[in-house]
Amino acid sequence: MRTIVLASTSKRRKEIFSLLGIPFVVSAPNYDEDNNLKMSPTNLVKRLSYEKANSLVDSFKSAIIIGSDTLVINKGAVLPKPKSEDEAVDMLMSLSDTTHSILTGYAIVDAISGKNSMGARETQVTFRKISRDEAKSYIKKEDVLDVAGAYDHEHLGSIFVINLNGDYFSSIGLPLYNIALLLKNNYSIDVLKYHVKK
Repeated sequence: MRTIVLASTSKRRKEIFSLLGIPFVVSAPNYDEDNNLKMSPTNLVKRLSYEKANSLVDSFKSAIIIGSDTLVINKGAVLPKPKSEDEAVDMLMSLSDTTHSILTGYAIVDAISGKNSMGARETQVTFRKISRDEAKSYIKKEDVLDVAGAYDHEHLGSIFVINLNGDYFSSIGLPLYNIALLLKNNYSIDVLKYHVKK
């Protein structure tokens, strides 16, 4: 099997991808994200995912490279990673008592042929009404400065979530279903044939 590279510095994405049970390596993408590109959120998240994967083509010349990126969208606005605790509190308050979107893009780049496949999945998340004191307490307990939208519903942030409508793995950072399907259809990598029972 060809080398599969996950272009990411995210421990979470590494953990999710490892569920497929196939060998892969992790490498930090050589790309600085720009969330201000003038395009729709869907096209933006696909573009960022592609650029992450494509940035490693010269380093892994015969690999299959996977990139992913996640955006939180509320009322049409992209919520990036907060730059301070005060900004994180403001973001959480903007999400209070609303339904917003988690948009996760994915891209697979074939370093040999240059061909690529891209897509995005959207998950709708409904928050209960939260107080500013709750928001302040939450950010003291979890490191949210590296998380888009200033919360992590995989952990303590789940106490704010009334409902999640969509793909869970996509909502926490990696659309595992779509990636597994592309690996099977485009590269004949059937994870069920490689998966080793633990």
